[in-house]
Amino acid sequence: MYRPSFSVTALTLVILSVLGFVAVSQRYRLPLQPVNSLGDNTAAYLRQGAHQPVKWLSLGDDAFLQARRKGLPMLMVIGTPWSAIGRQVDQQFFMEPEIAGFLNRTFICVRVDGSESPEWLGCLFPLSRAKMGIIPEFQMWVLGPQGRTMQLFARDARTPELEPETLRRQLRALVGQWAANQLTIPIGSIQQEDRTMIRDANPAFTVDFTSIADTLRQSQLNGGSGMLRSGSLFLNPTVWSFQYSTGQGSLIDGNFDQLVYSPMFDAVDGGFYHASLTRSPARATFDKLAQENALMGQILAQRWALNGDAADAELSRMTLDFIEQKLGMETGIASAQLGDEQRDHRSLRNSFPPRRFEELPPEIRDSAWKHLGLRTEINPNLLPFFPSAEDVLGGETQVARQAILRYRARRPMRRAENRIASVEGYTLARMIDTARILGDTDRLARAVARIDSLADFFLDSEILKVISDDRPPAPGLESYLGLADAYLASYLATARVTDLQRGEVVLRSALKAFATGRPGLFVATGDYASNAERKRQSFTVVDSDVPEICDGVTESSTAHLMRLCHDYSRVMLAPDLVTTAFNIRSRFSAIASDIGPGAVGFFGASASMQDEAYFVTVGNRATDLALAISTKSPFRLVVPAVGTVHPEVQKRGPGVYIVRGGIIEGPMTVPQATGQVSPTYLIGI
Repeated sequence: MYRPSFSVTALTLVILSVLGFVAVSQRYRLPLQPVNSLGDNTAAYLRQGAHQPVKWLSLGDDAFLQARRKGLPMLMVIGTPWSAIGRQVDQQFFMEPEIAGFLNRTFICVRVDGSESPEWLGCLFPLSRAKMGIIPEFQMWVLGPQGRTMQLFARDARTPELEPETLRRQLRALVGQWAANQLTIPIGSIQQEDRTMIRDANPAFTVDFTSIADTLRQSQLNGGSGMLRSGSLFLNPTVWSFQYSTGQGSLIDGNFDQLVYSPMFDAVDGGFYHASLTRSPARATFDKLAQENALMGQILAQRWALNGDAADAELSRMTLDFIEQKLGMETGIASAQLGDEQRDHRSLRNSFPPRRFEELPPEIRDSAWKHLGLRTEINPNLLPFFPSAEDVLGGETQVARQAILRYRARRPMRRAENRIASVEGYTLARMIDTARILGDTDRLARAVARIDSLADFFLDSEILKVISDDRPPAPGLESYLGLADAYLASYLATARVTDLQRGEVVLRSALKAFATGRPGLFVATGDYASNAERKRQSFTVVDSDVPEICDGVTESSTAHLMRLCHDYSRVMLAPDLVTTAFNIRSRFSAIASDIGPGAVGFFGASASMQDEAYFVTVGNRATDLALAISTKSPFRLVVPAVGTVHPEVQKRGPGVYIVRGGIIEGPMTVPQATGQVSPTYLIGI
């Protein structure tokens, strides 16, 4: 019998090992064959499930009809492509053939992309979700055939991992209880109670700012630098925005810095990672969200305007550049950078294996060790970050950044590239606001130049929710608000009246399409829009026609709508919009106080209504004057008055005016005007 020589055997093993290594390293390049009905869908989260053995359907009439015809419950998974937890469940649960077989026999399985349809991230348990610590970006609900919620399966602090066997056992138990008509947890009644409480809320004409400020302060004194949910650490931009805008910055600078100067901020590409797997920022995941980063960049710019710290301005610029250069496309903005974490929680693109780090030239390695935090004892994932403000602007740091950037550029970044109206509009608005605060005319011009591409979201009299080859679902409230936000920001930066007019039309269309007939109450889902042409589905989830009041990635749609109505009313002098803003505030004041930090976006919008002083600039240099004021008073509305905007102020001649309580003061110079108005909101706390 022939026996190969040792050298032949060794060579064969080497070749097989090399081939295996190449196969593994290039696996992400290999196309997968779709195995279910989502294969042709362009939504990123739906595509993520297209290669699973689960027989997924998208949310629509077909799924409800199948559930009723077969008498089966529905498993509805609401997720986002930028959720590390969602990817974990996809890889460890839905890919298992045995689990998929059980799900296919027992449920009608529905998958919803929450990034394209953000209203579904917050319409179930609109009040109770804050108390339960539900992670908006990944939710698993079981519905009865008629669409009533039966059970929620979520990760919580006691179960930091969604174990496949635990989930399967819980699902089997639920199915048995449902078949025997023995369900013990009235999940559907919780949804109904939340909905009823919102719809029947008694107006409250004061907002309890003191209580929410004390709650937030106490939480941060106890070491809370971010928002803890289910044992993970998330960014918390709406909280920080509220606190800085209301003059509480000195109390929270230390907590904010714990996130800024940690692996949660990417010192090479710029921008913030969305979450950490633990309570510590040292285990950051690798997703970056466009909206979240745009708001974080604005907060850094606002802090710079208050304290003059050059590091804050540079970090803000880096965040803007990340969005523009890494998420920006030829037209539009990608909604997120997608994580590429491995089982050891490292990123192939963003973190360094220790061996590769040791291969860097000694002088670069030493600088990176010192100025970019690449030390395993404090940074087990070896993610470059700035350990302190002094490292942000240092010459050695910049050399090390450029060297590492060249190393990292070898592997492409994954993005969720569908253009989404709510994401693109909100992101552009914050980018424009940030560039104005920084006084950065170059970045401002580049951000404003993208406004014209928003026209792609208009099709005849329709607004498109997403730009894709599919027929997108009916737009939700946030689709309108994102666009209205961007057009207002563009007008404030350029005095281009056509943008203001288009934004007002979009905002008023939203008020009409999502009205409920009750003052201050506007629904979030397109399925329940009052305009019959927009109601494209015959069936949907029972009691899901509720406003979003808890914040998600950014402020809730309720807070966003209130803020925009108030700002447009001051620019357009529209009394009906003022009334709408105050109706929203009075309806939700008591509810928001009960929710607490989970609804802090509402308090932020309310603060600008409480202290409503704003600036109007007049004359040939109106936009230049507005820009100069924005760098000194970063939270205040600054309106360049041209055309039909504030004609009564324009008659008084060039200069800066303060409008406060209906009284107009001026004209003044920029220093005079900004010296008479606090840069932050005065709300009595």
